[in-house]
Amino acid sequence: MSDDAASGPLQAFRRLLADAQEGGQAKVDALVALAQRRVLVATWSDESEDYRTLVNSDGQSALPLFTDEAEMREAARRFGWLEDDEAPIPHRHIDARAALQHLAAHGLDYLVIDITSDHSLEAERSELEPLLQARGRPDETGPFAAVGRVGSSMLQVVRASSVPPGGGVPMGGTGAEASAAASSGLVACDRLRAFDLPSDPPDALLEELSALLRGYPEVEWALFLLATPDTAPPGPVLGLRVDRAYRSRLDELVAALAGIQHEGMPVRATLLDGPAELRAVRPKGLHFYPFRRRA
Repeated sequence: MSDDAASGPLQAFRRLLADAQEGGQAKVDALVALAQRRVLVATWSDESEDYRTLVNSDGQSALPLFTDEAEMREAARRFGWLEDDEAPIPHRHIDARAALQHLAAHGLDYLVIDITSDHSLEAERSELEPLLQARGRPDETGPFAAVGRVGSSMLQVVRASSVPPGGGVPMGGTGAEASAAASSGLVACDRLRAFDLPSDPPDALLEELSALLRGYPEVEWALFLLATPDTAPPGPVLGLRVDRAYRSRLDELVAALAGIQHEGMPVRATLLDGPAELRAVRPKGLHFYPFRRRA
């Protein structure tokens, strides 16, 4: 379901999530609202009660939650949960508070809501603990009992999202962006031909790439590809999603990547801005940053 087709309450909640990326009271409001909702969680099978989790570049685990089936399906495609993109996705529809309890009971580090969307929001376990510990007085009833005290506690621990929200100074229109991409040495996605990975790249390489990318918070996620932009032998290429409003450091990032090699070849980069570009290469690549599927 697209945002345009989403119900009014769902659109309003997603706007809360987007605003919450800056942290502070907006994030408190979004997490308190989340706790009153029902969400979708993907499971390993139809019979399983074990929720799918992801792991980030630091080895920390995350529980992904989704506001509707379209968001869950896009995540399933991106993280390779299904061999057939059109197959039904095993899942549960649960109270978000039960998801928070699952996170705490299993020692997971993060909650991530609608991980593939522009309104995606992550929260650390420490940010959610006031919600988990909330207990109302006997005379307090209803879903928002004790919210004032919980919100005050949460405000002391919430942080901004690791993905910067929009609103920066754009580089210009599509022509300017294309020029900037060319001058920075990025491989044009329409020239890219991706191949199946014979095996996952070494963990040491992924850790080195992740350490570099953490210095560029404008990079929302990255795929590792074995690809060729021309007739040369295929080599390592990172497919990057970079916020359009934060592209002033593309040349610096590409130069830094070139200093990292895989099997004697420097790592190159391409931008994956739209669904068509992603669909063309995603089945061949490994989504490794900031989260990757747990083996």
